[in-house]
Amino acid sequence: MNALNRTSEQLWQEYFFLTKEMAKFIEKQDMDLFDELLDQRSKLQLIIEDTPDRDFKRSEKGKRCFAAIQQTEQIIKQKLEYMRNVMSRQNQVSNAYDGYATSILGRRMDRQS
Repeated sequence: MNALNRTSEQLWQEYFFLTKEMAKFIEKQDMDLFDELLDQRSKLQLIIEDTPDRDFKRSEKGKRCFAAIQQTEQIIKQKLEYMRNVMSRQNQVSNAYDGYATSILGRRMDRQS
């Protein structure tokens, strides 16, 4: 269906679908597909902004949709923060071992045989 012919409700349902898919792929740590979905969702956001609302945001169905979107986005945010923390810890460990190996190697090279 053409973007111009879709209702605000249909667009927001598609936005929610893309958000749920993003959550699935972030859980699988598939960042390529996550980025692709994020790009699609950003483009859809521009279409939504240009579409007349026709009261969907204030309807009960709209409120449930927005609550579900916010909940899913919170899950994505938590997963991204967790991944960032894991990567930071891995980087710190890697840097610690890099310095350790260099200092041992340096001592061995300084020794007289």
